[in-house]
Amino acid sequence: QSTGSSGINAEYGQGESIAVMILGLISDPVLANGAVSLIMSLSITVGSGFIRNFQSLHPVFELLSYGSMHRYASSVLAANEFSNLTLTCKEDEYCTYKEGGDYLNTTFPGAAEEKGENFAILTGYGAIVVVLCHIVYSLIRVPRLR
Repeated sequence: QSTGSSGINAEYGQGESIAVMILGLISDPVLANGAVSLIMSLSITVGSGFIRNFQSLHPVFELLSYGSMHRYASSVLAANEFSNLTLTCKEDEYCTYKEGGDYLNTTFPGAAEEKGENFAILTGYGAIVVVLCHIVYSLIRVPRLR
């Protein structure tokens, strides 16, 4: 399994954990699912860097993207897939990028060098979400299911 796939799997697991945490807060599965869908959609749209690169975002959205787990997951995925990649183009066609590193430098600057750090940040997100779930369920004192 590649590092990029692990980043996507971590992202999926964190989304599920956020859903469990919100479900503990509001106790309505439909409302919790809708809230998580909105949160994750906003995080993907603003924070992933695939729709708009980080340099072209409004400064407020750029700051918000640092709190998005999708920023780090997409950076790990792009660095894993595009590092040391040679792109081939037909001779009669214009080629925007000759190598994957050119794309990385334009869209995700520093992604290849920060791949380990970004993966560690994703792991930290996972730990924080698990701790927050525990706190939420401890504060509202949900009885344990047996």
